Amino acid sequence: APTTEIEEVLQNVRMIVGVWRSEVPLDREMGIDPSLIDAPIGAARARLMTSLADTIKRCEPRASLQSIDFRSDVAEGIVQPIITVNVEE
Repeated sequence: APTTEIEEVLQNVRMIVGVWRSEVPLDREMGIDPSLIDAPIGAARARLMTSLADTIKRCEPRASLQSIDFRSDVAEGIVQPIITVNVEE
């Protein structure tokens, strides 16, 4: 359980970016767009940035997205976002 508001916001952001859309019963729009699976890496990165920015802004307004970097393994077809947020108190 988070002990500060900052920890709470960061926990919420981790949950938001850790689920696929339609997985959360009362908020089917929360999470990452599953159509990104098997998309070409360049297209997936661009769409993932938009998806994450929109979802974080809508679901956790206390967090403002500062940057999204990517760690990629092209051989494995893996794109891992590295997200930096600012918590507004």
